[in-house]
Amino acid sequence: MRFLVQELNAPEPAPASLPAAVLKRDSWDDYHFKTSFTLTYIGHDGRRHKLGGIKILQFEQRRGPTPLPGDEFRSLPGGYCALGQSLSFYEMAADLGPDVYRPLLSGLRDVVFDPSIAEAFAEHEGFLNSLERSGSAARAILDASALFDSGRADGTDYPASLAFTFHSAVGGSGFDLDLRFESVPDLPGRANIVIGYNGTGKTRLLANLAMVANADLRRRGRRQFQAKYGRLSDKAIRFGAVIAVSYSAFDTFDVPGTTPDEREQLEESGDVFGYVYCGLRSLAEPSDGGGGPNRLKSVEEVTGELSRSLERIHQYKQRRSLLIKALAQLAREPSFRRAGFDGEELYRHDSLPEAFLGLSTGHKIVLNIVVQLAAYLERKSLLLFDEPEIHLHPPLLAALLRAVNVLLEARDSYAVIATHSPVALQEVPGRYVHVLERYGQHTSVRRAEVETFGENVGYLTSTVFNLDSRSTDYHAVLKKLAERMDVEAIEELFEGGMSAQARAYVESVRRARA
Repeated sequence: MRFLVQELNAPEPAPASLPAAVLKRDSWDDYHFKTSFTLTYIGHDGRRHKLGGIKILQFEQRRGPTPLPGDEFRSLPGGYCALGQSLSFYEMAADLGPDVYRPLLSGLRDVVFDPSIAEAFAEHEGFLNSLERSGSAARAILDASALFDSGRADGTDYPASLAFTFHSAVGGSGFDLDLRFESVPDLPGRANIVIGYNGTGKTRLLANLAMVANADLRRRGRRQFQAKYGRLSDKAIRFGAVIAVSYSAFDTFDVPGTTPDEREQLEESGDVFGYVYCGLRSLAEPSDGGGGPNRLKSVEEVTGELSRSLERIHQYKQRRSLLIKALAQLAREPSFRRAGFDGEELYRHDSLPEAFLGLSTGHKIVLNIVVQLAAYLERKSLLLFDEPEIHLHPPLLAALLRAVNVLLEARDSYAVIATHSPVALQEVPGRYVHVLERYGQHTSVRRAEVETFGENVGYLTSTVFNLDSRSTDYHAVLKKLAERMDVEAIEELFEGGMSAQARAYVESVRRARA
């Protein structure tokens, strides 16, 4: 394989013959190591395949940019190792076939393709702090070798279940959130739900978890970081990607792109080493000091995000079929059907962005979320979803959650969802529901006391959300009417008469006064 090196701020070199691979150097700094490159393969036919981020380390390297053998080389000599920065990198390589990925990965001395290379680098500072700094890269070491004929020989099967405790402080006292995820036959177990009154700190909790889950191990261990955001019971747990989703203008998730290096990563791959934000907030035009203040994205920007995500999906066979499965869940929802929306047909004809512009706000949100998750979920990812019910009527919310569950199952991933919606509770068993409570400066978490899966919305509203007659205005109105009018007169105030529940309440008030 012929490898060409594109240095910083230099034009891309033109290969004298094909096939060839271009390594574009990146200025990203990992604790003084600059090992990052973007790898693009150019086939015999001139077609370009952008595999994405890869980091390359030389054994004698102690800091600074990785020195390469020259502007062009056939393969890296001994003393080098490389690691792709996500499972997607290796999925695309595998899609190119063994005649391509074997010389490509062996020529770069890739540790996933040849695990024996990693042994000499296992304790190297650059390997620990740079090559496997991100969760997406660390997960790639575990998950990607099975894609190649050098796959895991011991037959290790990583279980789909996962359990860990997140200790954090929101609004005062610290508390523990015990999260448990399972892949069990016939029941959804990929998502945990957090509910609670406004002001209990659900959004802040998810934002803190996003910061900790995406942080490298060195950062997680810092006391100042733990005091601000929290800590995980399993300090070494890594996620293939951390995806934050919120369509609130007031969410507190970290928005990537605050530094020039982060903006370059976003332009190259749509994420910052495994962290993806899907929402309304954006950064204003950057200044010399970094990213500008938050602002809300325009429709054109959101449409552009959708188009870029679709382009990413189109590069991967697995992601294409996954998106079609998720879109099939949306097609079952009545309002999508009434709108004449056939997501699978539109995708096959590259017409989704055009159709997107004609959709309602709720439909736009649902479609954008599903497309972005199909584009960026890696194996063993963590999705943090704040208030999915915003802008959505109940059947559309249920359809979205079903589509999300399809995506989570396919990518062996997990979700934590903060919500006020009993419809969301209906979609998960009660053992995965956490009630966040706050009294002054004291915050605590308890499990739901009833089974929520498939339960009546009214029952969930009254039991889990603690909505009773003292919390509703209509009870006060009916009580005043019952104190001065008989049942028949009250019935006449309503075109079709009172509802059965209202009538029962009026009669109970009148009996109590008798």
